[in-house]
Amino acid sequence: MLSLEGNVKLTAIPDSFFDGIQNLQVVNLSNTRIRMLPTSFFGLSKLQALVLRDCPLFMDLPPEIGDLEHLELLDLQGTDVNNLPNEVGKLGFLKILRVSFYGPVECIKQVKLSQALLSHETISSLLLLNELSISARPGDPRWNNIAESVTEEVTYLKGLISLHFYFPDADILELFIRRSASWTLKSLTKFKFVVGLNIFHIVSEVPKEVEFDYDKEDRCLRYMNGDSTIHDAIVRVLNRASAFYLDNHFTVNSLSEFGLDNMKELKFCIATECPCIQVLVDANNDAESVLPLLERLSMHCLWNLKSICKGLVPRGSFNRLKSLSVHKCPKLTYVFTETLLDHFSNLEELVVEDCESVKAIVKTEADSDEGFSASLTVLNVMTVKHLPELRRIGNGPWSLLEQVNIYNCPKLNLGDFFRSAGAV
Repeated sequence: MLSLEGNVKLTAIPDSFFDGIQNLQVVNLSNTRIRMLPTSFFGLSKLQALVLRDCPLFMDLPPEIGDLEHLELLDLQGTDVNNLPNEVGKLGFLKILRVSFYGPVECIKQVKLSQALLSHETISSLLLLNELSISARPGDPRWNNIAESVTEEVTYLKGLISLHFYFPDADILELFIRRSASWTLKSLTKFKFVVGLNIFHIVSEVPKEVEFDYDKEDRCLRYMNGDSTIHDAIVRVLNRASAFYLDNHFTVNSLSEFGLDNMKELKFCIATECPCIQVLVDANNDAESVLPLLERLSMHCLWNLKSICKGLVPRGSFNRLKSLSVHKCPKLTYVFTETLLDHFSNLEELVVEDCESVKAIVKTEADSDEGFSASLTVLNVMTVKHLPELRRIGNGPWSLLEQVNIYNCPKLNLGDFFRSAGAV
């Protein structure tokens, strides 16, 4: 094994470097700045793993890669490769393939690139693949043009247990779940699906650390720029997902439109830039429980959000929620009602930020300043920032609070809060 990982100043390897070490089975060149592999590298006939993760200057994988016939792992995630050569299809023992096609953002540079990211039957030839990850730059027409044909090839891979894939529209996703044996037989236990028109954003409203935690989940569905009809394929994938990222959906009015019964496995949920959402969850008497396994809920730029829940919330709802964060929701006037607090008894972290109309974290039944019986008894971290109308948080007890962050809340009576918290 040879690892040169993290040598950020490494830009080139001499052509004869690998001549004397022909027994290498693993080569890790991750997080370096190499642009190409030396000619001697392709004489490593016993090589089983090549890792080039996060090598941003690596752009060309030569056809000689097909000579490494015992290769089982090829990781090109985070490189800037323009295409996969046909010879990758000769790697009959390949079990793990990770590749990203990012390319330049500028259209004038895109036209100079190879328009064939993948040749026909390259993926379907890799019959032993059990993990496949293909990332593409948002809006790249090269990927959009071949996504359906590549999806068809992926459906032939019967041994897949992990798939990271971008479906430009829900019809292509439907093609996959209808034809894929690994999906039908539920042997695909890990998936990260991005569905919809993926638009490049210079700055995302969702912090990187939140997206990083989302990516840690095993079964992720990110639904972007959906139309007025919620496709059946989205609902069927959501039924198996542990994480849901609703991104820039311009017609959906609440998460309930996807069917609360289809979200019982969710542990992580992000909703951002959905202008029609006025209530996140519209509960009803027929639902057994609302998001019973959800542990983290993060809401961003829901411009018309007025409340988290509407209707009679069944017992067992939000029972495992530990972290709730609300950012840039200008029409929200309160986060909880007194009765709703009973369902958030396990909440440990609360963040409310840049919500200009919030007057209270907890709204009492009579909307008065009197205390209430229910409380966030296990809350230990609370952050309230840039809430110009916030007047009160709520009476405790707050005995477990370890960290309180308050910034730019000019109307908040801190004395009342800290007295209820037992700090004064």
